[in-house]
Amino acid sequence: MSTETLACTYAALMLSDAGLPTSAENIAAAVKAAGVSVRPTMPIIFARFLEKKSVEALMAAAATQAPTATSAEEEGGARGGGR
Repeated sequence: MSTETLACTYAALMLSDAGLPTSAENIAAAVKAAGVSVRPTMPIIFARFLEKKSVEALMAAAATQAPTATSAEEEGGARGGGR
């Protein structure tokens, strides 16, 4: 993932957490305040995407689809060093 993408992602997360709109202007301002340079189109792209799905909805979807860890016993025993 590029630095520009990460900067806009973190800006959107921060704005959402603060209860502020994830507009292109706010994303650009947050990225600039962090001292990161991004192409002018990046905040616009992020804001347009977030018009369709909120950060909260995306986080909830990611949490429900996250893989769960399985123990060695569930996978059929420990690997290597078999006794």
